[in-house]
Amino acid sequence: MVRTLTIACLSFTWACSAQLATRSADAPALGRAETPEAAGPKAARPEPTVFVELKPEPKEGRLRALVVLRAAEREGWSIADGRSVQISDVTGRDRAGALVITQRMGENGSVIFTADREPAPPVELRYIVTGKPDASSGADVCRFVVEPDRASFCGEQVLALASRVEAEPTRIRLVADGTFLADAASSFGLRDDLETVASPAELRSGMFVFGNLTTAEMRVPEGRDHAAALGYVSFDPRWVAAETAGFRTSVDRWLGIARPENDPAAGLVILAGAHPERPISIRRRARGLALSADVSAGFTAGARLRIAQLFAQRTIGGALWMGARTGEDETRGLWFSEGVSRAVALITLHELGAIDDDELAADINGFLAEMAVSGSDALTLDELASRARSHDAGIRDGAIRALTARGTLAAIDLGAADLRKVLKTVVQDASATRSGELSRDAFFATVRTVAGDTKAARLERSIDRGKVALDRTALGPCYELRDRSVAPFELGFTLVGAGRDLGIQKVVSGSAAARAGARDGDEVVSIDYRPDRSDVAVAMTILRDGKEKKVVFMPAGPSKPGRAFLPAKNAPRTCERS
Repeated sequence: MVRTLTIACLSFTWACSAQLATRSADAPALGRAETPEAAGPKAARPEPTVFVELKPEPKEGRLRALVVLRAAEREGWSIADGRSVQISDVTGRDRAGALVITQRMGENGSVIFTADREPAPPVELRYIVTGKPDASSGADVCRFVVEPDRASFCGEQVLALASRVEAEPTRIRLVADGTFLADAASSFGLRDDLETVASPAELRSGMFVFGNLTTAEMRVPEGRDHAAALGYVSFDPRWVAAETAGFRTSVDRWLGIARPENDPAAGLVILAGAHPERPISIRRRARGLALSADVSAGFTAGARLRIAQLFAQRTIGGALWMGARTGEDETRGLWFSEGVSRAVALITLHELGAIDDDELAADINGFLAEMAVSGSDALTLDELASRARSHDAGIRDGAIRALTARGTLAAIDLGAADLRKVLKTVVQDASATRSGELSRDAFFATVRTVAGDTKAARLERSIDRGKVALDRTALGPCYELRDRSVAPFELGFTLVGAGRDLGIQKVVSGSAAARAGARDGDEVVSIDYRPDRSDVAVAMTILRDGKEKKVVFMPAGPSKPGRAFLPAKNAPRTCERS
């Protein structure tokens, strides 16, 4: 049985007609050899040079893989991430007969395959993939899973591909066990047998899912979107799919991007799991996104903003990068790729009505608190960029957060109208010159042309020196910037384990968590909090000595002087809240 819902989506920024279907286990198999890129009459397509077949075996908890390459070298293909999987039963054949295939681990965790002689293409490689017992779990969207009712994994864990960079005609066949795994889909489409054009890097970054799927397809003048959801979550994945498609088209419109009619569809894969320690994790995968959600997680403003930011980064920090993509310039450009992309997401979703004034202010206040608490506003851009290259994860992550905050606040200070004109101009110039590298000088020259010398100098000072100036009414008449003490986020203990086996260790003496009653060894039944938000209470239920106890506290450390956007004292009546 298939339940279908047709949605007509009309708003200020986008319109769509979407067919959304929830397929039951006895639904007929999906169509064969569909071409998701084709629109209208099918044109002649080149013969695929890469063929991939993936067949989960749920009873055995493993995956059978077949990869056929029309061009291959003796040693030139590999599985990019062999740290979370084991590869066995490897066999090979070419036009001349059987190949003896050996495998070894590369320095970066890859699995490298070598033939005993020079292959005579096409080369056929068969192997079995199983997950390692100690592999990562929880919110990681690339956790390798083959279970009786579901299977999910990422391309870098299962695809043995060549090291070439060129996109090639590719056929992908997903073989679902009709008894256990009803349907199959991937980042590349909702069909279980499809043809596309993809590079090895794209195939490796793809997401593949098998099971009783909820699916959605949307077509709009600005492009096509598809989504597949596996498992049950507290929100309706069909509406999330529609919202995600709207965010993609809205961001593109805001940046003045018109993608070609044959642009590959953007895919969204939603996975349900049990990881209350990180309710929602969203990562860029292939041509779209993958979202892993705890079974009780809501689809919050933070999730919406992250989705919009990742779509903005297809251009800002993706096709268009500030400076070089390697070495020192790579980290010096993070304020642009991470910060400006966040500002674009905030402005776009606020204009769309997907986040309200309070949610806009809350996100900006989080960045203001980050700068005040970390002291990063006293560091120059070069100092932060150097820290962002540190081998110490804590120092590196802190510097990246500081660069994100700096870029976001500086872009908001420039103003939505001027920021949009600047970005549309540099995007158009990059398109005309077919150059993805944006020099700092060219960017600030565009700012001077659009916004004037004074604003350009102010933006440059904010980026270089960290003292981000913000107008008191930068967020409109409902909020005003005022001095306020801010406190760093301090959970006060370490969460250990994952999923349903979550526990508390290393409770900090004297912390708010300790004062609220948290103890080493407590089991966590449920926990709800906003990472890095000290102004949002932590609410959790713990189990101790067979009895449940509710613990609620503010995860705040010692206060420091800072700034925040607070409701305006003389706000107009239109700002009144119910």
